[in-house]
Amino acid sequence: MNKMDSVYMSMASLMAGISHGERLKVGAVLVTQNGVVLTGVNGLPRQLGNILEEIEYNDGGELSPDYPFEDEYGGDYKLTTRADVIHSELNCILKAAREGVSVVGGVLYVTHAPCPVCAAMLLQAGISKVAYKHNYRDMSGVGTLRQLIEVEQYSNE
Repeated sequence: MNKMDSVYMSMASLMAGISHGERLKVGAVLVTQNGVVLTGVNGLPRQLGNILEEIEYNDGGELSPDYPFEDEYGGDYKLTTRADVIHSELNCILKAAREGVSVVGGVLYVTHAPCPVCAAMLLQAGISKVAYKHNYRDMSGVGTLRQLIEVEQYSNE
């Protein structure tokens, strides 16, 4: 990666820092062919607030590593991401659509590898390259992207 790639990846990391996600904070920067910079984070539509996860309590069974948190009453629970959370990649594309900016041929810098659904949307939107920093639990999106566009995992070293 060149110097500007590092700058954009740093911006994506900074954007991730403002996400309200508790399970995972993801930030993205989309740079168009004309140099327009669009940013996005994982989040809800503005009107729905900032709580991205739901709490799911264990049904009273034995302690389980699937429920890694404990509340003040001793009940164990896990956080599940809400179905209506918009991923950072899509938030960049939606911002471009609202502003009338074409993303065709653009480059996306994202803190975590795109999920399969985001990968498909990025391809359909005409993104020409994706650079990501961290692996995501489902790496099949990267496999899909690699079939058609350039994909690069960013490394600080």
